[in-house]
Amino acid sequence: RLFPQTERARVAEAVSILSAIRQGEQGYKLRNPTQSYLTISTSVTLDADRLWMLLGIENPNRNQRQFFSYSVDASLSPATFLAIAVRRNAAPVGTLYAGTRITLDQNGEWGPAGVTASGSPHPLRPQNV
Repeated sequence: RLFPQTERARVAEAVSILSAIRQGEQGYKLRNPTQSYLTISTSVTLDADRLWMLLGIENPNRNQRQFFSYSVDASLSPATFLAIAVRRNAAPVGTLYAGTRITLDQNGEWGPAGVTASGSPHPLRPQNV
């Protein structure tokens, strides 16, 4: 009975981190108007750490107790990006939500709207109004 409440708290944390990523990308673009937004993988290397620091954020994937892994995809266009949180498989309810996604784009739109080739949406993700 408490599993959905616990998962809502984990989603709230992911939403907070995705919002920080969006603010970081916007700040980076303001400081570097001729550059594209940054694409950052889920890796825990020093190179990835440097990219996260350019957004003013510590690499959120370094925390092994994190329930989501985070990345940013800015490869589609220099003027767009998609911050992505993917639910890790962590017991007891992680297996139920494992692999589901929450995304936030440069305009503040939450997604994904439906099942895509890269995964299905987390059922508790924020909804656009």
